[in-house]
Amino acid sequence: LKAREISDDKEYKLLEFRDVVMEIDGWPVFYAPYMSQPEPGVKRASGFLMPSFGNSNTNGFHFGLPYFWAIDVDKDLTLGPRFYSRAGPLLAAEYRQRFGNGVLDALGSLNYSNVGANGESSIEHQWRGHVNASGVWDLDPTYRTGFQVQRVSDQTYLLRFGFGVPLLNAMISRAYLEGEPG
Repeated sequence: LKAREISDDKEYKLLEFRDVVMEIDGWPVFYAPYMSQPEPGVKRASGFLMPSFGNSNTNGFHFGLPYFWAIDVDKDLTLGPRFYSRAGPLLAAEYRQRFGNGVLDALGSLNYSNVGANGESSIEHQWRGHVNASGVWDLDPTYRTGFQVQRVSDQTYLLRFGFGVPLLNAMISRAYLEGEPG
């Protein structure tokens, strides 16, 4: 990467690049008028992540531009809007939080389109989506509690939008309390 101008914003701990050109073997292959990145040493910073794009027979062309929000040192949120030419818009979100005695992780998405569960187009648009959330907390040295929620609107949704199929191809929801004899 080459840039015409590089500046270091000490207040925001951000390196800024203007007129950036990526060259491969001396040939320019990518240009951006502006780019930025956190200074070295910054562990977590909010900002846009690498965009994604592609094409599939079922969803058509797609473009996604995820945004990572470092809410605090113990929690973050990633919003991942994706736009499909055949399957409509999709919004995915992942929330993660650490506690002194446990963790919470939740991933969910929503899609509004006229493509049904069987992949066929219909006249009516419908909401489709999924949620996959889990949490576990240590109550004391012997006991811990937790939960797992897995729900999806239809059988083809996860595979169609690239979220992966769960183990044993089953969506499981449960809450538990467990202890280990000491």
